[in-house]
Amino acid sequence: MFFGAFVGTMSLSLVPLIHIYSMPVIYDALIATGVTMGSLGIVAYNSPSEQFLKWGGPLALGCGALLGVSLLSIVYPGSPALTNIWLYGGLALFSAFVMYDTQKIIHKHIPIFLFLFCLSLIKKYHFH
Repeated sequence: MFFGAFVGTMSLSLVPLIHIYSMPVIYDALIATGVTMGSLGIVAYNSPSEQFLKWGGPLALGCGALLGVSLLSIVYPGSPALTNIWLYGGLALFSAFVMYDTQKIIHKHIPIFLFLFCLSLIKKYHFH
């Protein structure tokens, strides 16, 4: 019941986006997000070893590096190099986080409940 209320309020909060942007833009974003997250999850699920579980330390360092780039952008506002590092570095970092979290879920939990934990991943990365 609480999850249904949560999904309902999230849906209502997205209504202004529909009025601001045209629907094809929203559909394109939906498709791109679904394909990206789905393909990263499939790669992590089908990897033969637990290689992504060893990425915890480098991922934490990557978060610190992105924090440093964000602080540098205060000193050098509008720098295209910092913007590209922040954008594409963040994209790569959080794509690696999806694979890390997916393998962590697979090796920690029973596969029957995998669907529910994948929903928690979607909620974690999509609504924050």
